[in-house]
Amino acid sequence: MDLIKNAKAQAIIDGSRTAAEAEFVARIGDRAHVPVVSFSTVPATRTARFSVATAPDDSLQAAPIAGVLENFHWRAAVLLHEDSRFGAGIVPALSDALRGVGATVAHRAAVPADAFDDRLDAVLYRASSMTARVFVVHMSFPLALRLFHRAKNSGMMSEGYVWIATAAVGDTGGDGDALGREDTDAMQGVVSVRQYVPPTSQAGDFAKRFRARFLPENDGSQDTTEPTTSTFKAYDTAVAVAAAVEAAGISGSDFVPPKGGTGLTELDQLGVSATGENLLKAVRNTTFDGLAGK
Repeated sequence: MDLIKNAKAQAIIDGSRTAAEAEFVARIGDRAHVPVVSFSTVPATRTARFSVATAPDDSLQAAPIAGVLENFHWRAAVLLHEDSRFGAGIVPALSDALRGVGATVAHRAAVPADAFDDRLDAVLYRASSMTARVFVVHMSFPLALRLFHRAKNSGMMSEGYVWIATAAVGDTGGDGDALGREDTDAMQGVVSVRQYVPPTSQAGDFAKRFRARFLPENDGSQDTTEPTTSTFKAYDTAVAVAAAVEAAGISGSDFVPPKGGTGLTELDQLGVSATGENLLKAVRNTTFDGLAGK
């Protein structure tokens, strides 16, 4: 909000990790008429007029997950998903994909994003009572990580159990940032869907520039010296926004002060962008071949 109020930001590039974060950013965008262009795999739980998603639709992950079950001749899976529009969104596509390979969703459980450990334990206990030992996890990374820790404590990450996670885990957890040894151990053995980044010359050139800039700006840190899937998607999103600004012919920011004077909250005090409508249209009409795909 500070960037909109003081720097008059014309667009928001969003990489939220949770539905709650995405929801808050989407509300800001709608309130200020500022386009929110999100590369996050976790969308807002509500339909936001000024939000544009650049990540592939979650339904596209159903086919590769079904392919894993088909390859190993597994006939049933337990689906553990976040209790949100994002979490439930994959259910129809996954059910259809599994049916197409002769498998089924034997049981599914919706897990609240703010669930306490005892709730997670109850969900896992119920899931463990199923004859199926293949578990598909579709939830934001912070919640999934907590679930994996509880599963490990319950002995459900041992031999005989299969865990498949969607890109919300693979694209975030696979980056390795802020993951300690205990987190890595808890996720040991989890197979995850991830967006594929083609090894093009453009991607290679970007990786070189990233490494050259990252080390000096991060005191030689060796934590993450390679661009991740999220890095490529963030870069592509920034390029798309820049192209949209140019296409819309926007050269400056112009915000109309909020009606009725100052509001009670910072959100109420945000002005309304006079260029937001045109920029939103330009963003929706922007297509190009980026580093992470079209």
